This record gives sequence, structure tokens and C-alpha cells, in this order.
Amino acid sequence: MLLIAEVLKPQGIKGEVKVRNFLDGYADLARIKEIIINGKPAAVEKMRGDGQFAYVKIKGVDDRNAAEALRGASVYVDNSNRPPLAEGRYYVADIIGCKVVTEGGDELGFVKEILQHGSADVYIVAGRKPFMFALAGNVVTSFDITNKTITVDPSELKKVAVYED
Repeated sequence: MLLIAEVLKPQGIKGEVKVRNFLDGYADLARIKEIIINGKPAAVEKMRGDGQFAYVKIKGVDDRNAAEALRGASVYVDNSNRPPLAEGRYYVADIIGCKVVTEGGDELGFVKEILQHGSADVYIVAGRKPFMFALAGNVVTSFDITNKTITVDPSELKKVAVYED
């Protein structure tokens, strides 16, 4: 499952909820017609909004009280219904577990976690010598999601990697 939104609050009296969109834009969210909320599948009846926020009417949520019960809920979509991404973009879930190798073929470990706190994602790599690196500059030379492999340029990696003691 992919986390796509969070319910912020009820909107009006007819069961609509305001959500914070975690996808790239409203257009990606608007394509989704089946969601998972509170562990149960649900149909989206209608949606409006733009950018980071949207107003969603979920089938079976027909009044403000039912909408209020969803406040704070995480909204997921099944992996088979994930919106497609632009060329060169990847879901975090697809990167976690990828092997990290140098252009020379040396295996450095695997991506254990990705921190998203600022201008560049930070990859936490577990392996013989755990380290982290910012996804900046030309560190990564290729992502091969099909084969779960990320190739890095060793000279660029030296500039941004931080190793555990």
C-alpha cells in the first residue's frame, strides 16, 4: 500500500473531508477512485481541490459525524492502483531495499531508509560499513528499480557520504 493523504477535518455537513495530499499534485490524487482508509476499502464518489489539499466525498460517509470519525486517518491506495510517475521519478517504497553499488560493481549495502527533510533526500544505507548520503549532484548514476539496484559514482559519493563510527 502507498500512503497518499491524511484526513485533516470534516468539510460541511454532507460527509466531505479535507485531506492533505502527499502525491506530487492534485491531478495524481484525482485519478484515484478506490482508497483504503482505516484498513477498509472505500470508493471515492467525488473530489475537488488543487495542489496540497483536496475535498473528498467517500461513499458511505454521508454526514458530518461520519466525516469527523475519519479525522487524522491515513489514506492509502493499493500498489496496483498507484498513479504513474514521470520519467526519472520513483516511489520511496520502490527504493527501500535496493542494493547500492559503485560503478565498478562493489556492493556497498542496501537502502534501509530515506529521510525527506529538506532540499535533498538522505539515503540511509545498511551494509558492512553503514553510511548515509544526500541525493545531491551526480552521486547516483542510475536507478534500476526492476533489478532493485542503485549505482553510485564513488568520487561523488565521497563528497556527500557520512559514515557511522
